[in-house]
Amino acid sequence: MVAAGEKEGEDLEQGLMQLGREPRESRSRMLFFAACAEADGPTRWRLVDESLAAFPDDVDSLITAYQLTADEPARRAEIVRRVAAAAAAIEQEIRNLPTDSTSRNEYAWLIANTEGDLAKATRYSRQSLEESFDNASYLDTLAHCHAAAGNLERAIRTQWLAVKKEPHSLLIRRNLARFRSLAETRP
Repeated sequence: MVAAGEKEGEDLEQGLMQLGREPRESRSRMLFFAACAEADGPTRWRLVDESLAAFPDDVDSLITAYQLTADEPARRAEIVRRVAAAAAAIEQEIRNLPTDSTSRNEYAWLIANTEGDLAKATRYSRQSLEESFDNASYLDTLAHCHAAAGNLERAIRTQWLAVKKEPHSLLIRRNLARFRSLAETRP
């Protein structure tokens, strides 16, 4: 939709706003999903960079960039700086909307999959579940927080709850399998 609107000269921005979508965020998400589908490393990087250029705080693009920089210390340092800036922006959202569980979950997801204050991320994740106790995605986030803290048993139990809430989610089931595999290979 984003690409078609740009090519045809339609007023895409107005259409997205009517749907309650911020155009920059929508473009960023489009590019992020394109990056996920891309096998070629340089092309994937280009798409992630474009996603972050469209919306610098896109949490999933920041996580992907963080993962892609595992062997590049200089580039990793820049991504870590951007993660910290995005986390600070999310914390401002939390202060502005104290009952919004989405921002708390987003902060926890970002930190659990990159680096930062993991204790705060876990606390925010638990708080998001207090407000939306049956949300499988929020349980998935809490499981990631536990895994990042090295508590794989707790991650597995929490992820199992997420699977029970959303048994048809392939991603949630894959995460459970990944946590189990990590636990089996742990010395």
